[in-house]
Amino acid sequence: MKRSIYFITLLAFLIRLGLGVASNMLLPQIGYESKPQQAGYLFFDAYRRDSQAWDLAQSSKPLRRAFDDKFATDQYGGLLWLSAFMYRYIPLGSHQPLLVVFFGALAGAMGTIFIFLTSKQISNDRTA
Repeated sequence: MKRSIYFITLLAFLIRLGLGVASNMLLPQIGYESKPQQAGYLFFDAYRRDSQAWDLAQSSKPLRRAFDDKFATDQYGGLLWLSAFMYRYIPLGSHQPLLVVFFGALAGAMGTIFIFLTSKQISNDRTA
């Protein structure tokens, strides 16, 4: 693979991680007085899903409960389940929403490699 793809992947990761950390730190200071923004979240549904994931991870309930109707903020329950899984099995001792930001940035950045490899299959190296 070309060296530029690794650079683009790293850049995508750093930008996404940087924006997530910046919004988490700056929203309580410059955001609205709403509960989600004071907690560092841009949107209410992300705040609610993350709160539910933390509650589920701290409970003794099975993580498959993330797919119940009770958790209506996450349409299918997948991100709620994944967040609860991380909170339960990566022991940090307290609620760490930036953990989800880190893994989200990592997954998003890895997408650049898959897009490159897919476009390379469809077309040639130069186009990819």
